[in-house]
Amino acid sequence: MPNTARGSRLITPKGRNLLHVLQHNTLNYLSTGEPTYWPADLNKNPDLDFVVTNGISSIHSTMESSLDLESNHSPIIITLSTSPIWKTHPLRPCNKYTNWIQFQVYINENISLNIRLKETTELGEAVQHITTLIQEAAWLSTPERKKTLQEANNIPLHIRELVYEKTLCPTQVAKY
Repeated sequence: MPNTARGSRLITPKGRNLLHVLQHNTLNYLSTGEPTYWPADLNKNPDLDFVVTNGISSIHSTMESSLDLESNHSPIIITLSTSPIWKTHPLRPCNKYTNWIQFQVYINENISLNIRLKETTELGEAVQHITTLIQEAAWLSTPERKKTLQEANNIPLHIRELVYEKTLCPTQVAKY
C-alpha cells in the first residue's frame, strides 16, 4: 500500500487510505526508506516495507535493512529499547549547500582519461580511482552541516528531567 509519506515512490488510493487510518488512530509507522522488495519482473519497480506502531516513540527504536542477497526481499531489522537510542545520521557527501561548480572543477582538474583498462585489476583500480575522486570532490565542495536544534536536543528523557528540575526555583522542586 504505497504512499510517499512513508518513503514510497508512488501515491495510490490504498496508500492514501492507509495514511488516513494511521493519522485518524494516532498510529505511527517506521520505515528505512530503502527498497526491500526486488521483483524479478523488470517491468515492476522495487518498493519498501514499513511497520505500524502504537505508543512506541521513535527515539526508542531503530530500523535497518538486512542486505542478505538470498531472496528478492530484504528483511528489515527493528531494534526496540527501553531507553532512548542515540542515532547518528549518516554522513552525506553532498547537501543543498554543495558548490557544484567547485565539484566540477575539481573533477576536471584531477581526472585521468588515459587509463589502460585491458585487465580486470586495471578496471578495479580505475573504479577505485573515480570513486575516490568523486568523494574528494564532494567533501571539498560541501560545507560542514550544522546540527539542527532537534539533533542537538537528542538527550535522554531522564537527563532532560533533571535539567528541568535544576532550572526551577528551589521552592518549586519537590522533596523526596
